[in-house]
Amino acid sequence: TGQATVEVPANNLTTTGVQNITVDADDVSNDTQQLTVGPAQVDELSVAGTSAPVDAGNAVTVDIRGVDQFDNPVDGNSSLNNLTIDSQFEDEIFSSGGETFDNSGNVTVTTDSPVTTANDSHTLTINTTDSNITNAPLTQDIDVNGGNVSEIDASDLRIDVDTPDADKELIISATDQFDNPVS
Repeated sequence: TGQATVEVPANNLTTTGVQNITVDADDVSNDTQQLTVGPAQVDELSVAGTSAPVDAGNAVTVDIRGVDQFDNPVDGNSSLNNLTIDSQFEDEIFSSGGETFDNSGNVTVTTDSPVTTANDSHTLTINTTDSNITNAPLTQDIDVNGGNVSEIDASDLRIDVDTPDADKELIISATDQFDNPVS
């Protein structure tokens, strides 16, 4: 019939983008065809960035990057099922049935609930029920600062009559609405 089928091994097509396939037969002109290769399904996740540091009482924005098994960024045809973010101190602060990656391989989410515990090593755990994700769950430490001062407490200052010129110490502590120390 004048036609032949040629199989291209899948391991030869591991880079996304336009690929040229050249058919070369002895004593016959060559023919080159272009083939667009898209990414495979999402295989690994990483945290590309966060909005931290944040003040207690605010939500956190997390940028999640997805790549396929060949380290190509996934595209808008890929999604994450049942994405959750848990806080070391506040438990679950984000839950979604599904998030779709943009064409650069990123998903940006903002937590449903705020972080309220100030800590310079506040750990977030990012997880999904997608069985093809080989490195979930992920952890990411963020800085959470105390919020605005909502209460000031001064310790009692007692001056004895017999030592009126002695130095006295007054201790003042400030906390935010979540009882985090504020400096």
